[in-house]
Amino acid sequence: MASNFSDLRLDSDRIENAVRSYATDGKVSVKTTDKYTQYDVVLPDAEPAKIQVFLKNNGKVTLHTKVGTNTELSCLIAEHIVKECVAVEYVQKPLSLKFLSEEAWKFLISHLKDDWKFSVEEKVIQHAQRFDVRKSKGDEVFLHRYNTGSFVMQGKARQVYGIVASCLCDLVEDKRKVIEAQLESYSVQDIKTDDILKELAELAPTASEVLGETGIAILSPSLAFIKLDISLTDYAAFVHPALRGLEGYLKSILAHYDYTVPNSAGFGDYLPHGKAKPSLKAKCAASDIEALEESYAVYHKHRNSLFHVDAQIVTTRIIENRQEAINIVMEIMRTLEVTAVKLSYLKK
Repeated sequence: MASNFSDLRLDSDRIENAVRSYATDGKVSVKTTDKYTQYDVVLPDAEPAKIQVFLKNNGKVTLHTKVGTNTELSCLIAEHIVKECVAVEYVQKPLSLKFLSEEAWKFLISHLKDDWKFSVEEKVIQHAQRFDVRKSKGDEVFLHRYNTGSFVMQGKARQVYGIVASCLCDLVEDKRKVIEAQLESYSVQDIKTDDILKELAELAPTASEVLGETGIAILSPSLAFIKLDISLTDYAAFVHPALRGLEGYLKSILAHYDYTVPNSAGFGDYLPHGKAKPSLKAKCAASDIEALEESYAVYHKHRNSLFHVDAQIVTTRIIENRQEAINIVMEIMRTLEVTAVKLSYLKK
């Protein structure tokens, strides 16, 4: 009989149901403390058993069975919990396109190097060109374009990954191919691109006018990702496309007034401390300033911690809870539409 139930990758939301399914002929009571949740199980013709569930900061679960008088039954319940609640860990697959033109490839590499100021290093390999693109430790991708014209990006979905995906949305004529490539990287099979685009149009019809075809393609994968009932150590990748879309939305509003935000720069020159600078206020309608400031507040709240990778990776913010990722994406969607309806130039 197993006795080590430490640091398990379990779906904690299913644990109580698992305990109750084991004790269908008995009684289960639950007690929650600041440190753990305790389940007291009483079965017919058996000594009562206890099991304590500890949720760790790294998302893992430890089950304590050496409590109470019937530790043998506690171990049996723990084994049942593990069987019923084991979390399948999904590994993000490379983002692949069947074809990326040589012209688009060359522009992408120079854009990442010259405009974004990333470290771009070429690696010599057979049958392909490869560039390692890096912003900081832990925030890097590996780009390949094979002699056949196919394109592959490997790396974690952090800022550099999101920027490359955004660039592809602009460079590839058929935006659906880029959306589908991102969905396939998370093995999304049951969610169709057309359905996601329709949902986005329903959630943010006015904002869609500002986002345009490219902005919609950049943002839409987040709506698909939050529908996935999968277990990940970090759900931040679900949020990144939405944040990239919100960033593009802010740039689009500023572009309407002939302000261009350099790729490697932020919005500090236009919205210092979250408020529009006087020269911007003088040029823009008051309702447009309000839309900018409200949108930027949401962008700034989430962007710095999720796009920034600390020198020490262990201190970089992750999103361990799927619901938190869903909440952030939906907050961004609401912000887009609520602010877009205020834009004076869309009312004309």
